[in-house]
Amino acid sequence: MKFTAMQNGVITKAFDTYAEAEVYFGSDAKIIPIISLKDWANIHKDYKTRIDGKPHILYIGKNGTTLGPCEIVYNYPA
Repeated sequence: MKFTAMQNGVITKAFDTYAEAEVYFGSDAKIIPIISLKDWANIHKDYKTRIDGKPHILYIGKNGTTLGPCEIVYNYPA
């Protein structure tokens, strides 16, 4: 799993940790995890869900464990 901030719908740069992404994009940026389709399939159902058709995942964010939206990127290296 990587972390990024979407800029005009485009992933510009991805980081290994939430903290690294926050330093790069700034504390007010909306940072979300990005994962491959293979990773999504392998994550246990207790740690992922769909809300209004959008995938959500549990991850460690700024305020601890967070259930938030994620982007599934096809053909993304896992």
